[in-house]
Amino acid sequence: MPRSSSRLRCLAAALCGVIALLCVGTGTAMAGGPMLEKSRVRDLAAKTADKVRRDLRSDGASEAAVAGCWRNSARRVSCYLKVKGYDPELDFRWTCMLRMVVDLQVRPGGARRLHTRWGTAVCG
Repeated sequence: MPRSSSRLRCLAAALCGVIALLCVGTGTAMAGGPMLEKSRVRDLAAKTADKVRRDLRSDGASEAAVAGCWRNSARRVSCYLKVKGYDPELDFRWTCMLRMVVDLQVRPGGARRLHTRWGTAVCG
């Protein structure tokens, strides 16, 4: 009887191992979908920061950069844009920070699209 009990324990341990591997494989397959690359979003954010600087040139904007980017999920990356400038009328140097959130949207047909949302600008 002890011998069959040991076989049963071995079989149960092997079965648990197989179930664990299947769970890990399923999680990897689910996460294996399209992923938004942080470097791609950072490049997009740099172009956007430069566009914001050009748009605010009349308000004295002189510099624009990406302060930092971070991943929120596999399909969402956030970045902070930083714009600096000088207002000669008020003799005041200003800096604005603007949060940009980029989502990768996958359509049912497989088409991919980037969707951008903006936070509230904070200036001082």
